[in-house]
Amino acid sequence: MLALIVAVVLFLNRSADGERTPSPVVPARGVPADQLKAEDIVDADKSLAGGGDPGKMSQYLVAVLHSDTATVPKRSIGKGVPSVLQIGISADGKTLTSLDGRDVAVWDLSTGKELSRFSELLPKNLPAEFAVDLNTTGNLLAWNDGNDNVAFFDLANPKKGTILMPNPTKGTIKALGFSPDSDLFWMVQHLNKSSIRLFKTQTKQSFSSAGPSVSAEAIDVSPDNKTLISASSKGRVILYPLPFVKVKGVKPRTLSVDGTCTFLKFAPDARELVTVTSPGYHFTLWDLPNDKEIHQFGGHSRRIRTVAFNADGKVIASAGDDNFIKVFDRITRQELHHIAVGPKGMEIHQLLFTPEGTHLAAATNLGHVFIFRLPLPQASRPNLEIAKDTKPPEVK
Repeated sequence: MLALIVAVVLFLNRSADGERTPSPVVPARGVPADQLKAEDIVDADKSLAGGGDPGKMSQYLVAVLHSDTATVPKRSIGKGVPSVLQIGISADGKTLTSLDGRDVAVWDLSTGKELSRFSELLPKNLPAEFAVDLNTTGNLLAWNDGNDNVAFFDLANPKKGTILMPNPTKGTIKALGFSPDSDLFWMVQHLNKSSIRLFKTQTKQSFSSAGPSVSAEAIDVSPDNKTLISASSKGRVILYPLPFVKVKGVKPRTLSVDGTCTFLKFAPDARELVTVTSPGYHFTLWDLPNDKEIHQFGGHSRRIRTVAFNADGKVIASAGDDNFIKVFDRITRQELHHIAVGPKGMEIHQLLFTPEGTHLAAATNLGHVFIFRLPLPQASRPNLEIAKDTKPPEVK
């Protein structure tokens, strides 16, 4: 997942022995998300979702999750509400994890209720360039702590506490993130010049590195962990085979894009790629085996911040700063849904499909996560075997 570089002010909570401890909340048991019902949404949220008019709330909206439930009725733009920066959904589709400017919260996707909250995990005094990433399934969090370390926190096993991995080069960490399956972890470092380093997430052992002179406006790792893709500010997208291998006379593959690439996303089969270039009113789908542009999906009036595939890659959703989510059939290129979201000034930072593909989550700058149930053509629904026994993260 792409790292989000953020500047936030958070407080450090330490126990007597110096370990960071999350706020104690007793978790509940999750059940499938299709039990969410639109009639359970409170009036204040119906008004917010309808841009001030509850009657304009999207027919697909079934839940609104809040990063700060104490101030829900008073919410308005610019009033200190933390943006939801990232979200993750468990492999069984039962829980959603949200990362905002203060806390990490875990939600029951059947009821829309908060199961647990991890407060004050991140350091109070943040480095000038702060990078943080939540993995796709919402159970691992990583950040740079300002002391030449990368900190990891396992939300499913909080009793382990925060695990620190020393930065091997002591360079400034400008970005970091997990591969889609979380087996690999990458960081962009700057020490005279920039480079990308990859590690095994479990062992923290070095896996590969590339550079110097690597530009990283946006980065993604393919679902099969065979390719890392990096975008530069000079209209180039570079594909590196993993692990990085230096062969004399052989250079990484390069795609030429129109402008600065601000977003990259591999399709689930790793054969296609989505790019967004500034000003970002459309996104482009690429055929990677042939390094060929397939199609441009448009219709947005402002910057696209996020694009998401459903599990089998047949459906693509896009959103950003224009208060709309657009959902497309990847095969036919047809628009399936055009969903209006929230009031003017709302930004959607991330979209994520549930594993079975029937629900779409949208994280916003107003501290909300909207959950939509999307009626999709039968051919667009993934045929997945969903895990049955995944338990919600426990808390200390």
